[in-house]
Amino acid sequence: MVSGKQGAVGIVGLGIMGGAFAQNLVAAGWRVIGFDIAPQRRRAMARAGVEIASDAGEVARRAKTIITSLPSPKALAATVGFDPATGKLTPIRNPQTHALVPANYNLATIQGGGEVMFELVPLLGRKDFEAAWLELCRLGIAPPDVWDKDQTTHNEGADAQYVPPGQSGARLAAYAYAKTGNVAFAKKAIALMLSQGAGLANVHMVTGADSLRPVEEDPRMSTNEAAQTGLQTIEVLELCIDQLPTEAAVRTVREFRPRSAPAAPEVPAVPQN
Repeated sequence: MVSGKQGAVGIVGLGIMGGAFAQNLVAAGWRVIGFDIAPQRRRAMARAGVEIASDAGEVARRAKTIITSLPSPKALAATVGFDPATGKLTPIRNPQTHALVPANYNLATIQGGGEVMFELVPLLGRKDFEAAWLELCRLGIAPPDVWDKDQTTHNEGADAQYVPPGQSGARLAAYAYAKTGNVAFAKKAIALMLSQGAGLANVHMVTGADSLRPVEEDPRMSTNEAAQTGLQTIEVLELCIDQLPTEAAVRTVREFRPRSAPAAPEVPAVPQN
């Protein structure tokens, strides 16, 4: 039995990505409760120290924090249980109160989730879903009492104070501006976009067993970081086009503690003719 000194986390979907999450969390001292519809994956993860639940509902009951790693809507339906007659999924935890609640819908932004939602909302044509998504964009990090109050007022967080930080926050704020016309959300989106980045690249040479060919790399940069920043910029520029600053932007650069890295190999001097 894993000690779980770091706490407990649930994972629904133990395939290539979910299984890697699970094994790394176990190795880091977390207690992991997992479920997958494939018996062989359940057996493999059990051997790796994951506590296997009987279904996704048990994962939700035993863990306050849950990661889902599912490849398709079909897999989602097969894993969490979906009733087409009622449109309800297996009860999940409220992210604010951690109480189990019946879910009429699930709102999740995983990797490109924001982009999917921007296109999915008009395709669905459901006003209730559109309103719920806009509420999430406005109140992403609001405390439970604000969410409750918003059920009556429908205008909490009008100053954009509850927009999530980071890359997701910029695009959610831009969407909120496009839908409401509230300039506070446009300003928040632009400010968050300009706060991204880490200054000048701090590259080092990666060689040997770490790379087939020597390559210069900044350990703070990843393909996902670059791709998500590009998506964020495109969305903010398009959705907030009439609120973009006309003066030269001043970008706030985040400070990063330097990581230790192997020294770059010395380059031999070029003989002078």
